Amino acid sequence: MTPERTVVQCKAKSKRSQERCKKDAVVGRDVCHIHGGKSAIGAGSGTFKDGTSSKYGRVLAGGTLELYEARRNDEAHWELREEVALVDARIGDVLGRMRLGESGAAWSELVELWKQFERTQTERDASTAGRCLQQIGRIVKGGAEDQAAWDEVGRLVEQRRKLAESERKRVVEMQQIVTQQQAFALVGAIVAVVREHVPERERLAAISSGIARLVHQDVSGGGGGALAPVRGR
Repeated sequence: MTPERTVVQCKAKSKRSQERCKKDAVVGRDVCHIHGGKSAIGAGSGTFKDGTSSKYGRVLAGGTLELYEARRNDEAHWELREEVALVDARIGDVLGRMRLGESGAAWSELVELWKQFERTQTERDASTAGRCLQQIGRIVKGGAEDQAAWDEVGRLVEQRRKLAESERKRVVEMQQIVTQQQAFALVGAIVAVVREHVPERERLAAISSGIARLVHQDVSGGGGGALAPVRGR
C-alpha cells in the first residue's frame, strides 16, 4: 500500500495582499508552481555559480581552485578581487608543493651521504658510490627547486602588493568623489535655504561668496553651477 503524501501549503505570499498563498507546494519544495516550485535549483539552475564560473575558476582545479574560491569570497567588494584571489591561490599552491621545514634534515642527510661517498673512494666501492651520488643529486635538485619556488613566491607577493595598492587607491578615489558630490549637494542646499530666508541682495551675495570660498569654489567662473553668483530675487 502506497503511503499517503502529506500536502504542504505554499509558503509564498501575495505581493498585493501580503497573504499566504493557498495553493499546494510542489513535491519536495516549499512553494507552488506559480511561485517557482518547478524552477531548477542547484547546478541545474541558470543562475547557479560554482568555482568554474568565476573569472579564473575554469582554468584551475583541485586544491588550487579551492584556495582561489576561498580568497575570492574573502575579498568581497574588491574591484580586483579576482586577480588578488588568483595570486593568493598560486602562492598557496607553490608553498604546498615545497618541502617546508626540511632544509635542516636535508643538509644532515647530504653530509652523511658525502661521508659515505668518501669512504667508497677509499674502499673502491663503485656501486655504493653511484648510489650515494644519485641520492646527493636528488637532494641538491630538490633544494634548487625549493629555491626557485621561493623566488616565485617572492614575485607573487610583490604582484599581490601592487594589486592591493591599486585597489586601495581606487577605493580612496571613489570615496573622494562621493565626498565631493555630497559636499556640493550640501552647499547647494544651504544656499537655497539662505536665498529663501535672506531677502537683502547685498547680504545674500556676501553669504553666497563666503560659502563658495569655504569650498574653494570660484563663484565668478561658475565651477559646475553649484554655487552660481547671486543676482538677487
